[in-house]
Amino acid sequence: FFDVVYSDNGTVKRIIPLKRGYDRVKKRWVRSLDDAPFMNSPLVPYKQIVHDRLNLEIARGCTRGCRFCQAGIIYRPVRERNLENLKDLAERTLKSTGYSDLSLSSLSTGDYSCIGELLGGLMDKCAPERIAVSLPSLRSETLTPDLMEGIKKVRKTGFTIAPEAGTQRLRDIINKGITEDEILATVDNVFDAGWNAIKLYFMVGLPGETEEDLQGIVNLSRKVLSLTRRGKKRRKVNVSVSTFVPKAHTPFQWVPQIGLDVMRAKQAYLKEEIRKLRLIFKWQDVSMSYLEGIFARGDRRLSKVIEKAWRLGCRFDGWSDHLAWDYWQKALNGIDHHFYTTRRRLQDEIFPWEHIDTGVERSFLWKEYQQGLKGHFTPDCRTVHCQQCGVCGNNQPPVKVPAVSEGRHNLVDQKGSARAKHGDARLSKHPQEYHRIRVKFAKLGKARFLSHLELLTVFSRALRRAGIPLRFSEGFHPLPRIVLGPALPVGFESQAEYLDLQVLGVTDCDGLLKVLNGELPEWVRVRESDEIPLKFPSISDSIIGVKYLVYVSNLNPDPSKITVRLEKGISAFSKKADNHIKIKHKSGSSLMDLKEWVKDLCLKDDTVIEMLVKMSGGKTVRPFEILQAVFNLTEDEKGKIAVLKTEAIFRVGPFLSD
Repeated sequence: FFDVVYSDNGTVKRIIPLKRGYDRVKKRWVRSLDDAPFMNSPLVPYKQIVHDRLNLEIARGCTRGCRFCQAGIIYRPVRERNLENLKDLAERTLKSTGYSDLSLSSLSTGDYSCIGELLGGLMDKCAPERIAVSLPSLRSETLTPDLMEGIKKVRKTGFTIAPEAGTQRLRDIINKGITEDEILATVDNVFDAGWNAIKLYFMVGLPGETEEDLQGIVNLSRKVLSLTRRGKKRRKVNVSVSTFVPKAHTPFQWVPQIGLDVMRAKQAYLKEEIRKLRLIFKWQDVSMSYLEGIFARGDRRLSKVIEKAWRLGCRFDGWSDHLAWDYWQKALNGIDHHFYTTRRRLQDEIFPWEHIDTGVERSFLWKEYQQGLKGHFTPDCRTVHCQQCGVCGNNQPPVKVPAVSEGRHNLVDQKGSARAKHGDARLSKHPQEYHRIRVKFAKLGKARFLSHLELLTVFSRALRRAGIPLRFSEGFHPLPRIVLGPALPVGFESQAEYLDLQVLGVTDCDGLLKVLNGELPEWVRVRESDEIPLKFPSISDSIIGVKYLVYVSNLNPDPSKITVRLEKGISAFSKKADNHIKIKHKSGSSLMDLKEWVKDLCLKDDTVIEMLVKMSGGKTVRPFEILQAVFNLTEDEKGKIAVLKTEAIFRVGPFLSD
């Protein structure tokens, strides 16, 4: 829809609309979040993913005005969901998904005007059901003791405090709006509330940064460290540093990014100084920061660079261990990448994104850039007067949003108040009538790709969706009392898996079986269930043997050759007095005698092996280790074999009736 003409110096000369009447790309935005659709039954993955929890967006947009933050500009204006609507959405989506973690998301969650009332209402519902509520994007000045006490009622989530810069002068330049006293008071409150670890996040290469600002990161980290030494508990402080990348549509879109050599020098200095304090120090790969800087303010000409890098083999470069820097350098050959990074832009330069209208006026961004250079702070328009950014214009009335609660900056005065008010926030122990149910289930088809922990999560969420009240462990990280039998290797199917669960007041095992199968994926089927005594032996301690069927028809297109090979291997194995093999495990390796563990090995069919393997206290020999030793399988051949667990043999039957 647009054509671009470039000047001799490489900058944009003109952006020419190609469609009549379409000269600007205008942002479409939802005026009322309460009127916008919301997924009441979002997809729930069975495999573990990043951010594996229920995310409930409570507000959109931010008016804090951090000058480095692109999201804070392009997501304006601020809109909040209604308090009662949020409570209703949370209840419905938790019920439909079975999640045990609820995240209240927005660009600045603590700025939600009713955050205290919202968290209190959610905790009244979530705490008895052991559903943890986290607030992942809290600014430290909004992290009050009352909020901390609410968060930790079920389990303590991690805390990250982002001072961004080490000195107040530089925090004023970037308009961070937080003082050192507030940072230290927040840390103090976090530790007092029972947390033992905290993460500090900083940036280097910010506009106006000096050596004193780098030393300020070290000094502030040292002061935080001093707060960990009170009392007997050992507390950890992690310091994370990344390189500032100027972004389009922000007041800092005019500033140069620091070069690679400067990035390395600043990181090296902080590594040495922070490690002298014996703090954990983490940093972002400077090559990744530099690449990000190129594309953050890049133009259409870089599309060829992306394609060339892809053709060279660049994949998943967002993960530092996959970043192919050599390939990217080849792809950038012939491109003046300093033009996109370390060059200072003039006030009237036409940017490649000039035709994209976020609603915030360019004149406002330039004014904020100049305010930053002077170290002047611009307050939040939700607490003072409108700052005239332009987003509330366009011949539309401004969006009405409740003002942020007064007193959000009184964190220093609030220190310690929550302890006196709430005391120990752990859930009280209620004596209840619990029953232990043992369940036999099949894990077939796609379920063979689920790990032991993922399978546990599948059952936990299915039980929540079914409304079956579970018993939980005590302490600061309560977990449902669900115990699976010995772990089955990933890739194996099974007709005889077992789990024990403790439930409140449920004795109708047939009804439990039916309702649970209604919530489980079709490739996990509960076959049998019965109540057993609370003191009944555990599954792992009770199983003394496991039967497997091994299907090897894919090893050779000629079944007769497979049969001959199998018969020779089994015959040789049976004639040996012993057969010691080396078994690898996490702590090293050990020798095991297969003759002691393999109780039966025979041909069930021409291409099907049946084996009975001993198990003791959950310890056993895996089928592949047996097949490797007996039939000398290659790695390629292992991938062509299918294994089915058919039976678990118990010392005392799995159920009372056995």
